[in-house]
Amino acid sequence: MIKEYENSKFPLALVHWFATEYPGRIIFGYDIGCSFDKTFRHAPALSHLAGPDRTDSRIQFQVGAWHGYAHQRPCRVSYHPRLTAQAGLEDFETCERLFSFTNGVAGVTRSATRFHRHQQLEWVIEQCNNDKLSLMGGYIFLLSLLG
Repeated sequence: MIKEYENSKFPLALVHWFATEYPGRIIFGYDIGCSFDKTFRHAPALSHLAGPDRTDSRIQFQVGAWHGYAHQRPCRVSYHPRLTAQAGLEDFETCERLFSFTNGVAGVTRSATRFHRHQQLEWVIEQCNNDKLSLMGGYIFLLSLLG
């Protein structure tokens, strides 16, 4: 018989690695963070990392802010980053934004070699970084006006 945690061995291994490398409190953003939290608490190898209560645990899981509204209300109250204080301003959707920004590369590089596909992805990600950095100047300027 397969236990629930055996189907999640790769995410559980990742959680274990982070827990051994970083001694402080860790918050993971995961589209299914609510159900994975239950899996994490029942995994025998990681049960020592889970506190008696979800909010007391050193390892916490939350759902992404955009995906969170597809979950039931009890899940949102406990796992949505906008409704819990621990995550601050993080929305756990950075990968979604990066994937959205790089979607256009697929059609252009469909028949390209592996080298050229990687080269194009590097250029697109570099452009994404440059776009974000150029926007930070205005943000810092506005902060200086307020302070």
